[in-house]
Amino acid sequence: MASDKAKAPKMAEKLCAIFNCKLFSPEKDLGLLEKAELTKEIKTENSHERDAVAAAIAAYKSICTSLLKIDQTLASLGLESYSERIKTMVISKEAKNIAEAIELLRKDEKPKPKKVQTNWRDRTKELERKLTIQEKNYEILKLCTKRLEKKIEELESQKLARAKEELRKTETIRKRILKEREIAKREIIIRQLKHELEAERAKAGKIELKVEKEQELKQIQSSGKIPVIVVESFNKDEIAKINKEFGLAGAVLYFKNYVPSASTAKFLAALKPDILIFDDLPAEAELLKEFGIKIVIGLRLKFYNFYAAIDQKLLDEAMKEQERKGFLSWLKGYKKGNFINKES
Repeated sequence: MASDKAKAPKMAEKLCAIFNCKLFSPEKDLGLLEKAELTKEIKTENSHERDAVAAAIAAYKSICTSLLKIDQTLASLGLESYSERIKTMVISKEAKNIAEAIELLRKDEKPKPKKVQTNWRDRTKELERKLTIQEKNYEILKLCTKRLEKKIEELESQKLARAKEELRKTETIRKRILKEREIAKREIIIRQLKHELEAERAKAGKIELKVEKEQELKQIQSSGKIPVIVVESFNKDEIAKINKEFGLAGAVLYFKNYVPSASTAKFLAALKPDILIFDDLPAEAELLKEFGIKIVIGLRLKFYNFYAAIDQKLLDEAMKEQERKGFLSWLKGYKKGNFINKES
């Protein structure tokens, strides 16, 4: 007996108990679509018949493999005549397996005297009944086979579709990785080009600056003036920077800001400038003069972008005045020292 409900009705359980038969219930209720699919090749008059047939086919499908195995085993042993009984014993759990069912039947079987079959009509009906059952079994097996083949085709189609999708995803990922690598390469090239461009710009800037300095220097010299290198402060770092940029040997320098420093004066003297211009007389004037460097005080300069400039004539006059003042200062000191010596 079969039910189309996972939880079989109480009446079905009672009938099974009365007729001593097994009750089949599906794992979950058979849905309308599933019932229609199961019975689509069998004509039914109404929904009740359809439900009953669907339940029967579902029950048969659950045991058809076992039934087929029983037939194959009995055929190999030449015991086809025991088929119906052994199937009943295995399905109803009277026997655990085919071997146990055969053993139980052989124990119960008693030798009977052979009788001559005289009732051919009854024998014919029995054979026709068995043939009908076999035909029905065959139709059900054919139906199960079709269902299985269709399911296999669906699974194969799903498998193929999934394989294509995985292949597409793999190809997409491969293309993305190649694209990312190409972008990374281009970014590296762009960074290199930017670095080279910056270096070239810096180089061009230095060349442009050098050209502007040279042009300004030529302009000052062509106007008959003396170019003067302007130094912001009197310290070693600033002097070293200006020396690297202009070169101080034989040059005329003007110091905007002055802070006394004997070590700075010695460092400057080693670079051998020609003339130093200050706003006021530096404390290291005598030290610098010992190195042959001329000191000039309080000159008015004309300032350009890179240099300052002074007229050659004004510079010469200032240097002569500076020498005259120095000579008078020396003479005054000399006379004072000589007078003191005479009195002593």
